Amino acid sequence: MKRPLTGNISCISENSFREPGNSDLVHDTMILGRCKHGYHGGYPAGFLERARLLLVGGNKDASIWHIPGGRAKEYNGIRGGVYLTGFGKNDKTIDLDPKCNPDFCIDVRKIEEHFVLQENGTLTFIPFPDQDLFYNTTKESSFIQNLERPKAIIIDRPYDEENADRYAPGRNTLPNLNKLLIDCLNLVDRGFLVGVLDYKWPNPSPSIQFEEVSVYSVGTGRGCSARWFTIWRKR
Repeated sequence: MKRPLTGNISCISENSFREPGNSDLVHDTMILGRCKHGYHGGYPAGFLERARLLLVGGNKDASIWHIPGGRAKEYNGIRGGVYLTGFGKNDKTIDLDPKCNPDFCIDVRKIEEHFVLQENGTLTFIPFPDQDLFYNTTKESSFIQNLERPKAIIIDRPYDEENADRYAPGRNTLPNLNKLLIDCLNLVDRGFLVGVLDYKWPNPSPSIQFEEVSVYSVGTGRGCSARWFTIWRKR
């Protein structure tokens, strides 16, 4: 469906049953809980459930790629008394730190070199060794062919150089937000969405190949920095 740039999004039909306590209405402003698994910069509690509604209509089987992924795999479970379920069983993470156990341990600044679109619409993953300390060359030691394209992508990079220094790869590997957004839009098929969670509101060069469709502010309470969650569609 055509999503408005702003405005509340109802993710169920008028005749659908709404379970008590479950949120299926995403407002312009998300006021969420803080990250529950103790990883610096991790998703706020409740964010992935809402992001999944907005990006893939709540489909739990749809594969969302998390770029960089950090420890997004640890999102689900009972955390601080809150039951979280937003990370899907077919989701994948991409990160440069092997300690985060990513599905693809690569530098996200080089995504276009690692994932090559084939004529049949699938992706081929091309690993290559690198002397960088943070490459896990043993895990991804062979090509992966006929890899299905993601149904959506969430970009959640370190937001600035100071935050990047809190992670093992450091500020020298901080990706440019606009370039990363365009690279991720090139990974998804036409009509599919890429969400960006960041301090910055992305401003890529205008293109007929993509459009911005939604903007939300994301906060975790008083005294905490707010973020933007913007959603982009590939045309």
